[in-house]
Amino acid sequence: MKRKYILVMDDTGFNHNETQDEFVRQEKNTFCTLLIPENKFQLASDFMNTMCTYLNARFKTKEFHFCEMYNKKGSFENLSDEEFIEIIETFIGFMVSQKIEIITQTLADFTFKENPEIENAIVNQILKPAQVKVNDKTISLALAIIKNKKRVEKELNGEIKAIYCDEGIRKPNSSLT
Repeated sequence: MKRKYILVMDDTGFNHNETQDEFVRQEKNTFCTLLIPENKFQLASDFMNTMCTYLNARFKTKEFHFCEMYNKKGSFENLSDEEFIEIIETFIGFMVSQKIEIITQTLADFTFKENPEIENAIVNQILKPAQVKVNDKTISLALAIIKNKKRVEKELNGEIKAIYCDEGIRKPNSSLT
């Protein structure tokens, strides 16, 4: 029997946060995905809601974003290295204990200049037939789904039951499958 997974996705490279990080820059489109065993999905959802509620109260933010914390922007301006490590260790500890994988997919401005056949395949075989608007974000989204699907089917002998994409190409938090 194949194991079932829920894929939760969010973009990290489209919010125009200025950063000096060499890997997450504005000219790159990055999706961060969580590959969650289906039987751990509710527990993971409850954990994330609890942690984000706590962090929003602690740092007086309306919505917790790792990107803002990482870049020490806004309410995180005075975040100490110790606090940063504590928060990261809490999230990572939970994910490890529940066998939740973090998988990222980045699309840089040079990706398709060097590999035009990949862009043509994604656009013509996936996005256009699905009547999805073609842009860097949707192409990056498709690449992230393909990468996760390959991991689940070929390496974990499983299947993706549902895909949730925050601020996705349809409606926020709605299933894409």
